[in-house]
Amino acid sequence: MEGIKKKALLLLTFLKYGDIIGRKRFQKLMYLAKHKYDIEVPFVFVRYLYGPYSREMQRVLDNLVTNGLIKEDKIIGNEGIVEYKYSLTNRGKFAISIISFNVKEEEKIKKFIEKYKYKSTKDIVKEVYEHAGIEE
Repeated sequence: MEGIKKKALLLLTFLKYGDIIGRKRFQKLMYLAKHKYDIEVPFVFVRYLYGPYSREMQRVLDNLVTNGLIKEDKIIGNEGIVEYKYSLTNRGKFAISIISFNVKEEEKIKKFIEKYKYKSTKDIVKEVYEHAGIEE
């Protein structure tokens, strides 16, 4: 599978198992999936303002939104803080139904999402910082 298609399919597969609220949360989940759970995440993460960040992952995510496969909703939270909710559109659901991902990797993703689904973003960020050896 070509690189960009594999990257897009990976993000779609993550969202197949539930919406993700927050860019920071999405980034940190992908970091943990790659570096702690050995899921094949092809994005490179660099140290950034809020810990590990992949500019390429954000670019692929933005392209999926632009192409109508993922819906990005702005949510105004507490104290006026803006977050983004990512979910599959009908077009995205259709795409993921006809293009199969690596079955073994998808099972790992499903278990990973189940484990982190109800963890707070704050706890996820803390885990990422500990894993990456970053002082808060």
